[in-house]
Amino acid sequence: MTRLPEFLYSAEQVRRIDQRAIQAGTPGGTLMGRAGARAYRLLRQRWPQAQNVTIICGPGNNGGDGYIIAALAAAAGLTVNLIGLGDPDTAEAQKAKALAQDAGLTATPYAPGLGIAIDAKTRVDLVVDALLGIGFHGELRLPYGTLIGEMNNCDAPCLSVDIPSGLEANTGAAKGPVIRASATITFIAPKLGLFTGQGPAVTGEVFFDDLDVATACERETYEGVRLGSAWVQDHLPCRNATFHKGRAGHALIIGAGPGMPGAAVLAGKAALRMGAGRVTVACHPDNVGSITASSPELMARGISEARELHKLLGRVDVTVIGPGLGL
Repeated sequence: MTRLPEFLYSAEQVRRIDQRAIQAGTPGGTLMGRAGARAYRLLRQRWPQAQNVTIICGPGNNGGDGYIIAALAAAAGLTVNLIGLGDPDTAEAQKAKALAQDAGLTATPYAPGLGIAIDAKTRVDLVVDALLGIGFHGELRLPYGTLIGEMNNCDAPCLSVDIPSGLEANTGAAKGPVIRASATITFIAPKLGLFTGQGPAVTGEVFFDDLDVATACERETYEGVRLGSAWVQDHLPCRNATFHKGRAGHALIIGAGPGMPGAAVLAGKAALRMGAGRVTVACHPDNVGSITASSPELMARGISEARELHKLLGRVDVTVIGPGLGL
């Protein structure tokens, strides 16, 4: 595994990166083999005591990753309950399923009510979610939602492959049942949806592996940035004990209409926490007293007419318009 990058990409961008890696000489089957092997390695590292594993595979390449994991787990002596929903619909996934069969496994076709236990007496130690990948969007069709519900109702932890099934890779939206993973290992490039919308609530701990094709990302312009501690350290200057607030910028919050100071106060405090040296709230005159009384770290200026903003706008570095404005 590699360090989780700050840059985030859409599903379409990841597909382009994947194709670029293939065109550069890394076959799709090799990428799938690496993904399955890296996910299996995480499985053993994270849950070393797991012996009874249920692996759920969908029809696409995400399911192909799952079949690779199943083959490796069976070869290592784990008890594997392999469940398939639909036949593999890509050449790579078909080959991956054949590898699982060569390891002595047979994929049980899923049917509602089948359950995901190995048998009535054997406890499932871990569930691997290789059902749906980054191509999913919209609402789940049956029986996907039913199966995801059964997986979530299992007491065992769950490892999602690339992205929790039911989560949209671009937005983090989940319009129906979604896997609640204990951990997610994502490949090639981090997806926006893992860190937006419902993503952070369902991914568990996120791990990353570039599958040794990191250079394929270089021509893609990222869609977002994950503002982790490493990014902050690289981009925000260190402040010493004699640092003057005037060197850290002046933010202006225009809002706080009659009786609505709260949103502007929250925005002003957020600006200070993000590093602004000074923050002024331009508000309805009736709100000046309540803002300065509740938040003395903020400056408040009562505004009755738009022209009164002109001098303020010439003195600030950034302006936020709207919190509590009531328009």
